[in-house]
Amino acid sequence: MYIHLKRYSLLAFLSVLISACCTFSGPKYSGPVSDHFDGEKFSNLDNPAAVLNYWHLMYWWAIRSPGDWESWIDDTTVFIPAERVAGSQLKITLINHATVLIQTGGVNILTDPIFSDWLSPVAGIGTKRSRRPGVDFDNLPPIDIVLISHNHYDHLDIPTLERLHKAHKPQFIVPLGNKELLEDSEIANVIELDWWQDIDYYIEQNARDMKISFVPARHFSMRGLCDRDATLWGGYIIHSDGGPVFFAGDTGYGKHFKMIRERYGPVRAALLPLGPINPRWFMAPMHIGPEEAVQVHIELDSQISFGIHFGTFQQADDYQAEPLHRLSAALKNAGLPRSEFAMPRPGRSISVPPLP
Repeated sequence: MYIHLKRYSLLAFLSVLISACCTFSGPKYSGPVSDHFDGEKFSNLDNPAAVLNYWHLMYWWAIRSPGDWESWIDDTTVFIPAERVAGSQLKITLINHATVLIQTGGVNILTDPIFSDWLSPVAGIGTKRSRRPGVDFDNLPPIDIVLISHNHYDHLDIPTLERLHKAHKPQFIVPLGNKELLEDSEIANVIELDWWQDIDYYIEQNARDMKISFVPARHFSMRGLCDRDATLWGGYIIHSDGGPVFFAGDTGYGKHFKMIRERYGPVRAALLPLGPINPRWFMAPMHIGPEEAVQVHIELDSQISFGIHFGTFQQADDYQAEPLHRLSAALKNAGLPRSEFAMPRPGRSISVPPLP
């Protein structure tokens, strides 16, 4: 009886939370109808109805059984990246979660940066980080471009973006509908992109352009509970001199991976999320797991892939090291060498050669 009452109390609390969270909802995109926008909401390219809703979320929270997770991992190494990497050289540094420093062609690119301690619209409430960033904010090299995949709090962290704007004045690139959210926080130099759109970033020191393309993902968006799918989500292709670099953002498995390979060719490096994993009935529609990440690595014909989006914030029921253990098993089952899929600790920088 106690367990049932506890679950009912949790459901009642979540019902109140739904009403309260409408306060934190973000802006909604307004624009022409397309094959993935009906005038009010965005959708995925395949099986959009499979991405679950609030009631599934409430049910999972009522029955969930989280795996073991350390509240704090003391990473004592302080890494200071190179200021720039020239020509076709490519260095990739995992900072934490989906925050990755990509250095190539004299340009420094940061993906989905989060240096805050909490995943929440209000500090001190929500999910707390369990390890420090692998690169301290003050040790970042000059940041030229910031890529945002979608508007979830672990990928679009306004306090971090405000710090970056103040310290580095980068070019921010966001999916459709998110420019207003940044500008409301007085963050300037923001460009919105739709799927398959490109931007040419002018590299002053090289007197040439670098192209960046926004590509589909299978996911969803929301800041509060009243703006579901009101802005777009996706990933990015960075067209380096040594071959395309793919940042997946957050995504479930879908046909978009093969479409990306067909359009842009073999991938030099792919940054692929490994979690959250469990329970799969809830997570699979919107999050690839390690086994699917290996399949994506194969479909992209990626020279090397990097596991991201694990080990920093406890977001699901998997135990902390589960993504790494399952990835090792998946590589073995696929007959792939361990060297094709990097699982770097935060703060480790890896150099990637150009495609042959």
